[in-house]
Amino acid sequence: MKRILSVLAVFAILVSTSMTSRADELISADKLPKEIQTYITTHFPEHKIIQATIDKDWFSNDYDIILNNGVTLVFDDTKIENIECTAGKIPDSAIQPKVLKYITDNYPNLSIVEWDLDDTEQEVKLNNGYDVTFTLTGEFFKFDD
Repeated sequence: MKRILSVLAVFAILVSTSMTSRADELISADKLPKEIQTYITTHFPEHKIIQATIDKDWFSNDYDIILNNGVTLVFDDTKIENIECTAGKIPDSAIQPKVLKYITDNYPNLSIVEWDLDDTEQEVKLNNGYDVTFTLTGEFFKFDD
């Protein structure tokens, strides 16, 4: 009986894994949702998309986009979740004004090179490696060096 239950458990895990994990699929920039295209042209107007992938899930689509200036954008459906800049800084327009003001007031010589959003907070990484965490409304929460 234990052997049968073990085999059924392994089978259930394999089936659920195969149903939920799919490889990212390359897509052309013009196939991205209009909201994503608008976000990119608004905040990164002089840069081009060099690669876009979609990861289809049961309830949402995740988009990973790489721009020609070394910026990587991650969207959950059409909601921006992560911006990472390997060269230079993230444009001010892409950062919530309250967060941007806190950073420029407290770290005037540093710039934001990564921004991440989850269900409860947003975090920025500065070009010296510091991480600063904020609430969703932009209130300072904590600092990590």
